[in-house]
Amino acid sequence: MPEKMEINFILSTTPIRPVPTSFPPLGSTSLIDTLMEEGYSPKFYDIDALRPNFDQVLEYFKKEQPDILGISAVVSTAYRYVKELSHAVKKVSPKTSIILGGNLAASAEVVLRKCPISLCVIGEGERPLLNLMRHFEKYRNFEPNEDLKNIKGLAFLDENQDMRMTGFEAPVEKARLRQPNYEFLEKYSDINRFITDAMDVPHFSRDPRAYAPHRLGQKTATIMTSKGCVARCTFCHRWDKGYRAIPSRNLVEQIKYMQDRWNVGFFQIADENFGSDMRQVDEFLTAIKPLDILFHVAGVRVHTIDRNPEIITRLKEAGCTAMYFGIESGSPKMLKVMEKGATLEQNRRVLNEVVKREMYTIIQLVLGMPGENEDTIRETIDFVNEITEKITDDPAHERISPNLFQALPGTPGYEYVRNLGLIGKSIDEEEAYLLLISDNDACSHEHYRNVAESSLAHARLWQHKIMREASLNFYRKRNWKGLKDRKHIKEGRVKDYKRGGYFRIIKTGLMKFVFLWRIEYIFHTPLESFRLLKSRYKVYGFRGILIHLGIVPDEDRSMYVLGESKSLRKVVTFPPLEALTISEQNMIPLRAGR
Repeated sequence: MPEKMEINFILSTTPIRPVPTSFPPLGSTSLIDTLMEEGYSPKFYDIDALRPNFDQVLEYFKKEQPDILGISAVVSTAYRYVKELSHAVKKVSPKTSIILGGNLAASAEVVLRKCPISLCVIGEGERPLLNLMRHFEKYRNFEPNEDLKNIKGLAFLDENQDMRMTGFEAPVEKARLRQPNYEFLEKYSDINRFITDAMDVPHFSRDPRAYAPHRLGQKTATIMTSKGCVARCTFCHRWDKGYRAIPSRNLVEQIKYMQDRWNVGFFQIADENFGSDMRQVDEFLTAIKPLDILFHVAGVRVHTIDRNPEIITRLKEAGCTAMYFGIESGSPKMLKVMEKGATLEQNRRVLNEVVKREMYTIIQLVLGMPGENEDTIRETIDFVNEITEKITDDPAHERISPNLFQALPGTPGYEYVRNLGLIGKSIDEEEAYLLLISDNDACSHEHYRNVAESSLAHARLWQHKIMREASLNFYRKRNWKGLKDRKHIKEGRVKDYKRGGYFRIIKTGLMKFVFLWRIEYIFHTPLESFRLLKSRYKVYGFRGILIHLGIVPDEDRSMYVLGESKSLRKVVTFPPLEALTISEQNMIPLRAGR
């Protein structure tokens, strides 16, 4: 291998949420592995896991003086930190060229015009980054020239300050898809963030198999069995086009390695879309069954299970403790708006099969998309009630994860909101929106731009309304009797509450007492009216009281009525190219997504 010119390249993560995630920085370690294989010596600064204060971050870059800083911004909600970091790094290390990759690159023009960032990497970064390193060896900068324009997967400002996008690079072959490099994370990050106590994970702690003596002390970690997704949900931002399943022999090697190296016996399979290649699933289950592991699978398509419900039993026999689906809504209308590609009846059949076969799941919902109203929310409540009333182990409110629609760049949802003028079309207005959603979780009201057919006062109640009514229905069906928990269920729930309880109805946890649910049921109608009054007051102030009393009319939502049920992708339109500037034309591929 030819000797490489020494380049001080540092790849850095950004803090995604207030508490570090246990999901390893797969994209970052894959990029680093790619560069190391080609003879480069990259460094890694895992800000997300290490959580240094900002002064420590600046001291690090002041000392290192990198030639190139690559910022991995995997979510658009990282914009505020990216802006602060890039400006600060240029002050302490002026010669550093800064590049950015991840989903935030869907807002490339904002990033490039508002931050001292040379270019954005679009989509999978392995090939573009390698080409950029070779380019830097030759030119020692990323000033726009013909060679830079010939590198696929980039967005940058050209010599005329027009935004340029060089097209998408070809995807990485499935045989070369990588797992998180835990050895690298052990050396350069905090491995205890990513290899953790399995009993801290609800779907493990609630499975009696987890308490077998030979599993005592085993850890949990994350692996992937595929990359990409066969769906194109209109609220979901993703770069990867198509679906690639990792060969089963590679997966078995990784599992055995994790077992031997770190005593990992519990695996969180965090695919975007597990199981769409059924031949790979068959091979995978056959191969791992002798390994005696426990695992959960995420991103399962309803179609996958509806075609073959027996796969639930096979998964469980192989060690699966939980399956998660993107159900999103109980309304046929909203499923079409989201382009879920599944019917309400299919969702019903699959969830009923999962419950019947005693496989743990959570009903994940996205509320408040265009077209949502009180009628569609009622359909979702009825659907959730039907499924959760059949669960025997846990109160219904621990099985529901309702989030508000978050308009993210690179999705039809974002463009719909933007076209309505709720985000704005200028660079300054788009930046203001990116700053607003920075560090906000999808369950928060702070980020929500109301594009539903109902008022914001109603929309702010939908999350809690769904959970409350599910629990009311659950206990009513049981004649207001509590459940006698099996030991593993009780211990799992206690851990949930100590961790903050993702699915609790109220923070104090008082509503775990059944008699309070009965009181809620008796006074349900006046309590609902009071909650709506309170919400109206928070949204509109004193005018909200007058709205509630019928003295003044509620806000007019007629412009937000979708009418015919169809995918949001078919509603969003882009202006003709001749009406756009060069920069606006080059942003369209990023705005439309893949």
